[in-house]
Amino acid sequence: MCQEACVCGKSQEQQRTPGDFTLKHIDESHADYNHILLYEKCLSFHPKYPKFKDLSLLEVGCGQGGGLAWLKRTRPELQALRGIDPVVVDSIGGIIRKGSADSIPLQSASIDVVINVESSHLYKQPEKFFQEVYRVLKPGGHLCWIDLRHDYQLDEPYKQAEAAGFDLTQSEDVTDQVVEGIRKTSAKYDAMLTKAPWMARLFAGSLRETYCAPGTHSFNRLFTRQKLYHCAAWRKN
Repeated sequence: MCQEACVCGKSQEQQRTPGDFTLKHIDESHADYNHILLYEKCLSFHPKYPKFKDLSLLEVGCGQGGGLAWLKRTRPELQALRGIDPVVVDSIGGIIRKGSADSIPLQSASIDVVINVESSHLYKQPEKFFQEVYRVLKPGGHLCWIDLRHDYQLDEPYKQAEAAGFDLTQSEDVTDQVVEGIRKTSAKYDAMLTKAPWMARLFAGSLRETYCAPGTHSFNRLFTRQKLYHCAAWRKN
């Protein structure tokens, strides 16, 4: 997973513009700091950020629930918090349920906010994902999305969202911010790797590829902008 690293924001909520955000809850030493930044950046495109009083939020493709655990702890004002994923290891007290992005197991017009972080590029039918999100969102609801695509594929999610009926409210290329975040994270992991047992160091190349360390193929594709990270928000009218 590649991680976004730039924090920017205003001192008061009314001064902010969509895309600005702050993290007052944690410091950079937090183990999941860069991962959390992706969630905060994504949600910052919502007009009610940073608070979501009495709104329901669904994460599609929530994985093991790290992002949901963060939102549960920092957004107690949410009326409901849910997540779906094809594989559920820990439901986090019933928050996560098994489900797929192309067939969301929720009623139509039942959710205020849907968030999707680094997930949609894995879907076999991403156009159905946008259709399903549009279906489960209430009128006026928002999809907040952040993901990566090859440079020649970048227009695809925007066309798919438009075809589903969404209106784009904002988008931003955050590739450079992600690359900077990877540099910081990789420096920490590389330092840990040098102190690891010799058996683990035998697999250093493979391990560095998993966290997109500088010099790896994964990192170079982002650094040379063959792959791009975009953050966007759409509204259902």
